[in-house]
Order: sequence, then structure tokens, then C-alpha cells
Amino acid sequence: MTDNLNQTNNLKPAINQSQTKDLPDKKPGLSKQLMVLVMIGGVLILFGLLAGWLWLSQSKPETSQKTSTSGFNLPASPSPREINIPSQPKVEGQASFTISADQTDYNIGETFNLTIVVKANGEKVDGAEFLLTYDPQAVEVGSLQLGSFFSLYPQKKVDQAAGQVRIIALQKQDQTRPLDQAVLITLPVTGLKSGLASFTFVKDKCHIAAYGGQDLLKEAAPLTIEIN
Repeated sequence: MTDNLNQTNNLKPAINQSQTKDLPDKKPGLSKQLMVLVMIGGVLILFGLLAGWLWLSQSKPETSQKTSTSGFNLPASPSPREINIPSQPKVEGQASFTISADQTDYNIGETFNLTIVVKANGEKVDGAEFLLTYDPQAVEVGSLQLGSFFSLYPQKKVDQAAGQVRIIALQKQDQTRPLDQAVLITLPVTGLKSGLASFTFVKDKCHIAAYGGQDLLKEAAPLTIEIN
């Protein structure tokens, strides 16, 4: 019996060693999992920083798109007189605005057309602008019709209540060409009461810009129509 106990005691270390060898080593597995988690966390942080940088680089403060002048909401783009290209040869201001109609008198309720013409005597023109006033009690001005010489009209407004017509017409840079004379706009007008109806340009609001920004305007002639 004593021999059997001794044999059992002698077998325990061998069994323990055999069981120990069969048990998996968990420490390397845990280390790999931690490394993977750390790598994933680093990638997520990197993506977060990149997204934040892109958001900040694309965020810009909003700028006002319109300014107010004489009761009109004007675009933020410059008027023709504010465009200035240096080293351009000086040109003589001989350009003009004129207003024409088919006749000089009309009846109450009759509709007729006024044509606004810009003349520049062959100079290259970047743009033109004007403010035209009239008596809204005497005549009514309808929807204006644009001419074909200028390609852009950032401002084109008839304000019947105020008795004003405001126009800014521009030419694309690659389309600038000499201008002899051209129709800027056509206005349909209806007589409301008998008497004289005058259409007058506001001189300091009228400009004809040569290539390079020089003002060519010399004259802006008014027109008076009689309503019977």
C-alpha cells in the first residue's frame, strides 16, 4: 500500500507538468488584441482630425450680397466706374445717353415706347449705368426690354412707386468690343394724366466705362413728352 502511495505522489508532478504544457498561453493573445484596439483608436483619431481640418478650411464668413443706393438694392459686384485697369491709354469723354420716342405727344391711356441709347463713338466699352427719374403720377412704366450689346445686367429695375429706372449693364471681358451706338433698354410707357411728362437722368448716377474703367460720359440728355 505504501508503494502505491509513493507511485501516486510521483505521478503528480508529471501530471501537473503535462497539464501546464497543454494550457494555452493567454498573455500573447491579449497583447495582440490591445495592439489592434490601439491601432483602431489611432486611425479614428486621425480621421477625426482630418475631418475637422477640412470643415474649418471650407468654412468662410458670409458676405453681404447687396448694398443700398438711392432706394435700390444693388449687387455687391462693382459698377462700371469702379473697374480700373492700370496702364490704359487715356480716352476722351465723348459718350452719351439719349432717350427717343416715335413722337412728342400721346393721349391718356395710350402706350408708347421709350428707347434709351448709349453712344460711344467707336470706343471699347466695359459697361454702362444710369438712374432715370419720372413722375409716377403722370406716366406708368412697364417691364423693360433689354438691348443686345451688353451681355450682363446685374441691375435692371423699374420702381413705379418712386418713379425711377435703375440700370447697370456690363460686358464680359472676352467680349469687349468697340461701340458706336446701341440700344441699352426699351421702356413701355402709358400716359396717366394730361400734361408734360419728363424723363431725366441723374447725372452723378450715370456712367459709361471705357475699357480699363475710364468714364467716357459727356452728356445724358433728358426727354419731355406731352400727354393729351
